[in-house]
Amino acid sequence: VHLDKPLMILSNKYTFEWSGEQPRNNIPIRHLQEVLKRLTQKYRIVYVRFQDRRLEDRQERKIRESGKLADYGDKEMIRRFFPSVVLFEELAVGLDLEEINLMLFSLYATSEHFISVQGGNSVVASFFGGRNLIFCEEGPELSDSRGDFSYYYRFSGAKIQVANNATLMNHVDK
Repeated sequence: VHLDKPLMILSNKYTFEWSGEQPRNNIPIRHLQEVLKRLTQKYRIVYVRFQDRRLEDRQERKIRESGKLADYGDKEMIRRFFPSVVLFEELAVGLDLEEINLMLFSLYATSEHFISVQGGNSVVASFFGGRNLIFCEEGPELSDSRGDFSYYYRFSGAKIQVANNATLMNHVDK
C-alpha cells in the first residue's frame, strides 16, 4: 500500500443480525459512498470487509448457501467510483490465514484513523490508538446510558466516537 497520505482503515460487515433479521449494523451504501467521497482526498483508505470461505463457521456457510442475504454491492461501488481505495481482500490474495492476520494487524498498527462497525470490528480497531468512529445502529452496546463502547478507550487510549445513520456524516466531518 502506497502511503502518500495518512492511512485510514474502514472496517465494515454485512451479515444477518442476532434475531435473523437483514443486516442493520453495516454502513449503508449511500453513507459509505458519501464517507469515501469526503475522505479519499485526505486519507489512503483500506476497506476491510474480508470474505474468505476458509474462515466461515457453520452459520455463515448456512447463510451464504441459503441465498437469503441480499447483495450488498459495496465492493463493486468502491471499484467503480473510488479506485484509489484499497480492498483488503486484494492484498490478501495468495496468503495463508496466518499471513492474512499479520498483514491486517500490520495495517492497523500503521494507522491512527479508523471507521468500524459494531461488533468485533470495533473492538479490534480500538486496540491501536488514534480515533475509532464506530457505526452502530442497534445492539446491546447501546442498551444503557454508557454502553459497552465506554470502556474501549482503555485498550489503547483511542478516542472512541459512536455514530448511527442520523449522525455518521457529522462525525466524519470532524
